[in-house]
Amino acid sequence: MNKIIISAMIFTAIGLTAASATVSDSCGYDADGNFILGNGQVSAYGPWEHAKDCAMKGILPPVVAKRLGSVGDESIQREADVLREINTRVQEEKKRREVEVQPLPPAK
Repeated sequence: MNKIIISAMIFTAIGLTAASATVSDSCGYDADGNFILGNGQVSAYGPWEHAKDCAMKGILPPVVAKRLGSVGDESIQREADVLREINTRVQEEKKRREVEVQPLPPAK
């Protein structure tokens, strides 16, 4: 049952890659993994739901993915593992699509 749910989440995430083109690649985080609030203030961590959304789009920064779920209970840690996997798979899918859609060189 879990594999079915995880597979569905992964396919949904891959389907959302086109929608993520309008979202910043940083997903609201700076290079150190701090979350930048809408008013410009900096928070050490962003909201769980925001991180989940970014992971589903494959734009969760590595520094944030690494700490995802670290302060949660066992179920949160399992969900964080799934989200890291989804984030990685969506990123790989994006890279694969970029390779497939390389523009042709200009005609001479």
